[in-house]
Amino acid sequence: MSTFFFYSQGDATASIEIVNFNSDVIYSSGSGVSVHIDPKGIYKLNDAGNLGSNDSDNNSFILELSELDGSFNNPTQLEILHDFYTPLINSNLPSNLSPGNYKLRVRATLGYTGDPNGWSLDTIDYSEVLAETELFEVQDQNIDSEISIISNFPSDSDNYINCLNDSEIPSPFIGSMSQSIGSTTSIVSTVGYLQFYVNEYDSDNSYEVRLYDYYNDTSQILNQGAAPGLYQIPDDLSIGTYTIEVVETFPNEISNIISFSILWHSNATALTNQTSESVCVGEDVIFSIPTNNDGIARNYFGSYYKIDFGDNNNIILTHSSILHQNSFNHEFLGASCNILDANLYEIEKSLYNKYENCESYSENGEGAVKFVDASSPPTPQIDIDDQQCINPQAPQDVIVMNNTQLGQWTDEGLDCQTSIISIWSFKKPTWDEFVTLVEDGSLPWDQWLVDINEDGLTDLNIPYSEIDDPGCWDFELVAINGNNVICSSTDVAVGTIEMLELPEPSFILEDEQGNEISQICPGDIVNIIDTSNLVDVVAEDCQSVSYQWTISGNGVVYTNNTNSNSQNPSVIFNSPGIYEISLILDNGICPSVEFNISDFIVQGTPSVNLNNANNGSNEVVCSDSLPYVVDFNSTFSPLYSTDPYTPTSFLWEISADNDDYIFINSTDSGSPYPIVQFNSFGCYTISNTVNGDCDNASNDFFTLSLTATPEVDFEFQDSTGNE
Repeated sequence: MSTFFFYSQGDATASIEIVNFNSDVIYSSGSGVSVHIDPKGIYKLNDAGNLGSNDSDNNSFILELSELDGSFNNPTQLEILHDFYTPLINSNLPSNLSPGNYKLRVRATLGYTGDPNGWSLDTIDYSEVLAETELFEVQDQNIDSEISIISNFPSDSDNYINCLNDSEIPSPFIGSMSQSIGSTTSIVSTVGYLQFYVNEYDSDNSYEVRLYDYYNDTSQILNQGAAPGLYQIPDDLSIGTYTIEVVETFPNEISNIISFSILWHSNATALTNQTSESVCVGEDVIFSIPTNNDGIARNYFGSYYKIDFGDNNNIILTHSSILHQNSFNHEFLGASCNILDANLYEIEKSLYNKYENCESYSENGEGAVKFVDASSPPTPQIDIDDQQCINPQAPQDVIVMNNTQLGQWTDEGLDCQTSIISIWSFKKPTWDEFVTLVEDGSLPWDQWLVDINEDGLTDLNIPYSEIDDPGCWDFELVAINGNNVICSSTDVAVGTIEMLELPEPSFILEDEQGNEISQICPGDIVNIIDTSNLVDVVAEDCQSVSYQWTISGNGVVYTNNTNSNSQNPSVIFNSPGIYEISLILDNGICPSVEFNISDFIVQGTPSVNLNNANNGSNEVVCSDSLPYVVDFNSTFSPLYSTDPYTPTSFLWEISADNDDYIFINSTDSGSPYPIVQFNSFGCYTISNTVNGDCDNASNDFFTLSLTATPEVDFEFQDSTGNE
């Protein structure tokens, strides 16, 4: 498959310039007429094999006669030429024409009418192009002229052609289309080729012979030579297209006209490769055809060119299309070393025109040949792990495999070569640019280049000891063929490995004010703050960090748009308790590591029990003496609730008929186990109120009756009262 692109040099729009039509003479039915034209722009040539035949996809030039007074509503077709260029059309007016004024019209069926600079081979912007003559007079007469032109030009030479003897050709010509630059008609003057004779010359009639120079837009009268009806073509005509018109006028002033062309051109077939003779398949190879005098400017406009690319693809370009767009691209899709019995594409440009046959095109000259060495480039591919853990307990080298698909290129022989040159580059996470490795180079990293699997391709083996930077390690691989042809669209294989840091989880707990805490009140928010070694990792750091938080117990609610997988979740504990908070920290394929805080306290309401410790709510104590001391750490000891209900403050209150007591030994009413000295006997109510940090209090009390020990004094008496 080939793709072609063209670069415009100028206006490609088709138009027909009428160089000459003799509207000054008087015609009649049967008169010969000649329209000298210069078709400009591009006319469609879709199938060169059908030139000269009726092909609706090729252009045709049609000469038409108007209705009386010049209308073309219902024209009469006089001649048709199935071609993309002609400088001349001869014909005869029909018999029995009504006298009056008429016009002739040249109609091209498929001229380019699109964007003047937008023509391409694929364009569909073709339509009719028209050119009309001035009105001319036709009188009510009929003539049957036998006038024709005879020339000494040879008709069977590779260098010269004579098509004047074929009366069926509406555009007869003589000349040569194989002249060199600077050539003039003088080179054939000595052999009599420049003479032509008006056959059936009649001395009763008058004759005017005029030559038209298309390139210089001039004309000149040719005078009769030594013999009647004999004329001489000038011997100073340079490269160009010329027409000669013979006007025969009868005594009754009716004229009869016949014309022929002189084609004096070259057969230049220059072809230039504007890119390189060594290219990669899939790339555009730019060719151009010089359009100056050293190129095809000297060639005839009625020429076409076949460009055969040597890969079963070709294009056909008319002379005009090349003058407007002389550069074209071709894309070779296969390596040239696969060509049978060859290893280069042979691009051949051939010129075709009617240089040896009056009615059919044939190849003119040796053509031009260029050769292209097309290589199929290798396709670099990298096989690399997505992740690797920097784990001292399980050290592992980094392996990057070269799995390049080999290309094909041409060597001196006919066999395709497949060896490649691999160019590795890498970039560490902290680097801004890639560093290229050189085989047998002096940089320390160059030692990484090895053929691990012995497949002839250079791989990378990075020792674990040199993997010192976690993050994204980027690699690039470029592969070129062994002939060092570098493609403009060279592929670059890229790969990235995430060098993962081994996780070391840790965290702290904070309240909403940012204070580190070990306990909290129910309903308050606890912020769990990640303090692990991966705390500052972001996605761009090429780490695959994930968090899995587990909190024991019930009544735990995640808040502030966080959840159990957030890095720093916020949690509300609704129930008192002792909670274990665990974090499993993952980093890609690295081993998971767990860290926990096992005794986080959510405080509940504390309690105290004085009665169970004292066998009831009342205590009676008999004392032999005062003061009486009670150490609550050992006597009447309170029973306090424990975590998560442990009290944090105490208030001992003692009431009695008298307040004859004191706290001693550095204790007071806020001590958990005070020592109290009672100085008087009496009945004391002792209470203890306990509180936590969450303003949740409870209390208990008992009664202490402190009495003196009674003294017993008695004697024994008989029944009569005697001791």
